[in-house]
Amino acid sequence: EEQKSTLNISVKIETDNQLTVQGNTMLTEILIQNLLKNAFLHNTENGTLTIRAEVKQLTITNTGHKKAGEGSMLDKEKLFNRFYKQSGISDSWGLGLSIAMKIADTSGWKLCYREEGGLHVFEVDFG
Repeated sequence: EEQKSTLNISVKIETDNQLTVQGNTMLTEILIQNLLKNAFLHNTENGTLTIRAEVKQLTITNTGHKKAGEGSMLDKEKLFNRFYKQSGISDSWGLGLSIAMKIADTSGWKLCYREEGGLHVFEVDFG
């Protein structure tokens, strides 16, 4: 297993405007922390992580592994399910994305995932 300290992940923060979020501060922090932890934990050696903040939207994009023998990077049907784990990383319980989705749903926000150019893209619309 790769050590996180040796992954050498390049982090880039982009913002044009101040991100404005109306909601419970603690839950908002948990949602963002879970998405960022996931992006670091499941990244690749010499990978990238881009955090883009816009007025009502947060986008987290990161490199990651493809599923063995398959074209897609993640199982989109199971991705936000509790205890779903694609990787064998021992630091992961498979709860972070499920919790993030529950917070988004409860707060009236939209959390979605897509693949773009071989990258994982998680987007939260706080509108």
